[in-house]
Amino acid sequence: MMRFSEYQESNDRFYDKPDTPAGQLLQLLLISTGLAGEVGEVTEPIKKMVATGKEVDPDALAYELGDVLSYIAAIASTFGISMEAVAAANRTKLQGRYHGKVAKLTPPEELPQVDKTSTFAR
Repeated sequence: MMRFSEYQESNDRFYDKPDTPAGQLLQLLLISTGLAGEVGEVTEPIKKMVATGKEVDPDALAYELGDVLSYIAAIASTFGISMEAVAAANRTKLQGRYHGKVAKLTPPEELPQVDKTSTFAR
């Protein structure tokens, strides 16, 4: 199994390292917008599953999640942050948020209903 540090080091080879502040900013913008696009690629099949019942292809989803991971690793590297530090910080945040408990979803029938008298509902 690959460690985060190995993945990050390997991933860094795919991204240019501009030597000017303007180039670095442009590279960060390209990586960030790439991440946003790939997140859409991950959510689209899940949306279709929820809306239509279409099954999600796990291999295709893993492929898209890999693209998201690549962009996250690139952003972390840009700021000198190791992926181990990202994972550890996230684990700490989640443990603090959920206090070791599993997050539970609210059943749809218990969600608040849309106020149809609202100005926005017209």
